[in-house]
Parts: sequence; structure tokens; C-alpha cells
Amino acid sequence: MTVPLMASVSIWLLPFGLPALTMPFALSTWLILGAMKVLPDL
Repeated sequence: MTVPLMASVSIWLLPFGLPALTMPFALSTWLILGAMKVLPDL
């Protein structure tokens, strides 16, 4: 999940000249933690 997120965030931040760094990892972690609250069987 982090690899496609890294690609999309890198493309999104490219016009601003900003690196993605750990943002995709943090976003994917938040998404998984949020999904665990909604779907407790994960």
C-alpha cells in the first residue's frame, strides 16, 4: 500500500519541489489504524 501511495504523493508534491520522505508511510499507517477501528476483525 505504501508503494503506490509514495508514487502518488511524489507526483503531487513535485510541482512544489518538496520531497515525500516518510509521509506515505505515515498516511498508510493512519489508514490501516483507521480501518482497524471500523473493521475490528482485521
